[in-house]
Amino acid sequence: MFNPVKALQQCDDFYRKDPCVDHKVHVVVCFLDAKSANANDSTVLQKLKEMMDAATDLGIPHVAIVSHIDHISAQIQDDIKKVFCSQDFQTEMEKFSAALGIPPNNIFPVWNHYAGAQEQEAHILLLEAFGSMLSLGDDFLRV
Repeated sequence: MFNPVKALQQCDDFYRKDPCVDHKVHVVVCFLDAKSANANDSTVLQKLKEMMDAATDLGIPHVAIVSHIDHISAQIQDDIKKVFCSQDFQTEMEKFSAALGIPPNNIFPVWNHYAGAQEQEAHILLLEAFGSMLSLGDDFLRV
């Protein structure tokens, strides 16, 4: 049974000394809400950083999905296609990258508003994030 308070120990009933591929983690995904996440919030980010460091120690790739990106900048809110041109977005991603130890190219923006004129662009961002996660997982399995 999963226990979020206690790490799995070798003496636990469900511990697998030699897990098969189906029982291994292939990619660690961290979700951040841009409207409430703060790169200066040391408590939450410290816990996430510990998790990312543990994944790194095990050679497991890790990514971050940042939702509600329209709250980062008015430029993004007006036109989602400008997400990668937004200096505000770049600054926030650099902060999260430094705080979590996740490479900037493994931080993916997603937009939560699916109704309206920008629906196709929102889907493109989401598909790009999922495609990258699948690719990282596939690369991990090939090693």
